[in-house]
Amino acid sequence: MRTILVPLDGSQFSEHSLPMALRIARRSGACLHLLNVLAHSELMWFDSPTCDAEKYSDAFRQRHQIYLRDISSRASAFGVKIQTTLVPQSGSISETISAQTKLLNADLVVLTTHGLGGLARVFLGSVADELIRQISTPLLAIRPLEDPVNLDAQPEINKILVPLDGTTEAENMIPSAAKLARIMEAEVTLLQVITPVPATKYHPQGIRPLDSEMEHLTKMTDEAQSHLEEKAQSYLHSVAEALRKQGISVSARLMNHRNPASAIIKTAEREGFDLIALETHGRSGLSRLFLGSVADKVLRSSSVPMLVHRPLVE
Repeated sequence: MRTILVPLDGSQFSEHSLPMALRIARRSGACLHLLNVLAHSELMWFDSPTCDAEKYSDAFRQRHQIYLRDISSRASAFGVKIQTTLVPQSGSISETISAQTKLLNADLVVLTTHGLGGLARVFLGSVADELIRQISTPLLAIRPLEDPVNLDAQPEINKILVPLDGTTEAENMIPSAAKLARIMEAEVTLLQVITPVPATKYHPQGIRPLDSEMEHLTKMTDEAQSHLEEKAQSYLHSVAEALRKQGISVSARLMNHRNPASAIIKTAEREGFDLIALETHGRSGLSRLFLGSVADKVLRSSSVPMLVHRPLVE
């Protein structure tokens, strides 16, 4: 890993991405690139006949530059190479960040999922959502705390949860998760959530089955469920073996749950996972519809940092 991009908006909330970014940069030797976007809305405040727009525009740029220098000075104390960039907004804020991501050929973007709406710096949160849909670079989303940022409190990544759905689309996340696991010497847990097969699949809805039919329905449902579980176990075993050959410590788990997003969130939070790594788009199947809409639900609801990735071709 060579370059980690950290977009900042000048707020304390946005800076909550820094401790995690610093930890990864220190372990990988990557350069931490701090990006601040000079938003159109900041300059529009002074676009009036009664003020010197150029004077105030320069003042805002200087303020942003001072801010970046201050953050850079604090972060460089941890022995990490720091670079800073202040760029004017071009298109939307997310498009500006996306362009910089490509220009820098960043390996990872670390961003808080919500920011502090101030005079003109509202881009975190909604911008994070847009950015996830625009870039194919892995993005690590951090939910900010209410407490002041403490750069000394750099979190470890010891346990990574990788939800899969049995498709090749979901497996697009594995290389990014594996790279981070090697850097952080973390253990990976593969998780596949399958929804229980309903008995109504084999019987018209709204029609109460006869007792003689119920036994047959139960048998068919159980057989279908067992088939799904056996197939999933075999799949998880093959993926886990491939990761072990790369020297990664990995375990695999199968869960039955009617709400895959809820199962992922509860597992991650209850068992103390440090990171959830999830592809943002997948393919629906008999019981495997969770990528895309479920990734969005997990991102919005989980307090656990989330590594997301959008495939190049959808």
